[in-house]
Amino acid sequence: MGQGQSLKFPFSPVNAAGGNDKAYTNTVYDPEGKPYRELVQINYDHIPAISYVRDAAVQSLSVDCRIAGKSIGYIAGAGDKVPQALNAMGYKVTMLKEEDVRSGKLTAYDAVVTGVRAYNTNEWMSDAYDALMAYVHNGGVLLVQYNTSNFISQVKSRIGPYDF
Repeated sequence: MGQGQSLKFPFSPVNAAGGNDKAYTNTVYDPEGKPYRELVQINYDHIPAISYVRDAAVQSLSVDCRIAGKSIGYIAGAGDKVPQALNAMGYKVTMLKEEDVRSGKLTAYDAVVTGVRAYNTNEWMSDAYDALMAYVHNGGVLLVQYNTSNFISQVKSRIGPYDF
């Protein structure tokens, strides 16, 4: 317990996800050739607890990924790993603050992306509507990720150019 180990093993496609994309699932073996095992626990209030052991496996997806543009402005939300994923794809990601959005200098970005629940976690987003819509009106791409209205958090601001 608590120890790490680097392993190398070949990946072989198990099934095609479509196009040039390939899905991979490979069992992980120890140096002696025995599969590592993992404990899986399912524990919810509405069902009895279930525990079982299975071969440890690594799942991955090889994706034929092409990017368009180079620069993305990102408005952080409740926390996600989208900026890191965009960086890994080859985009230059700039984290935007309220002043950056209101300044009207969004034209430097090929796209602006709002993080998961950005409208729930940033009160200033309702005041950013005009600047974001001006960016879109002038040809900019605005991608808004998931937001929610529930008893914990209400989205009171307009999000898109049209009512939902």
